[in-house]
Amino acid sequence: MARDTLVRSLYRFQQRIGLTAPEFRAVLVFAGLLVTGSVVDYWRTRAAPVDPAVYEESEAYFRERAAMAGLLGTSVPESTAADSTETPPGTGRVQAASRSGPVGEPPVPRPDQGPVDVNSADSGSLQGLPGIGPALADRIVTFRERNGPFLFVEDLLMVRGIGTKTLERLAPLVTVDGVPAPDSVRGPVSGGTGP
Repeated sequence: MARDTLVRSLYRFQQRIGLTAPEFRAVLVFAGLLVTGSVVDYWRTRAAPVDPAVYEESEAYFRERAAMAGLLGTSVPESTAADSTETPPGTGRVQAASRSGPVGEPPVPRPDQGPVDVNSADSGSLQGLPGIGPALADRIVTFRERNGPFLFVEDLLMVRGIGTKTLERLAPLVTVDGVPAPDSVRGPVSGGTGP
């Protein structure tokens, strides 16, 4: 009985707006898809409830690490400052300390490592260079894989994110197949007398 009433109502509506039966079916299918898509989109974007304890734990971890870096002007307990490879809450990963010098200065590669060959170095080796983080190291490796090996140290300028200043910092620390960068890329040599 309810079905008959619904069918009659839909038929009257179809007649009022002047659509043929196939056109009206297409409109109904489109409206059904629109409603279904809206419901699916709503359920996808609906935020899951988050336990406030997670926020408190993350906030405590952030304050601790910021204090270690001297950003908050507070001190950190000795036991916390000594452990630089602590796992951040909720990540399940171990983070290695990325700096070897004072805060604010780029990491300095150890002298016993020697220059890094950009044609054979992996992402981890490149991250040990000053001004090279994980994203830029991955871009260097990706560029090398897509375009072939670098021919000159100056070819690093073709990688998005490496400019002349970054190249000047990198030039003394990198080689291309064992060939170091020319002095013109390395910048002025300190302590010498120039022409």
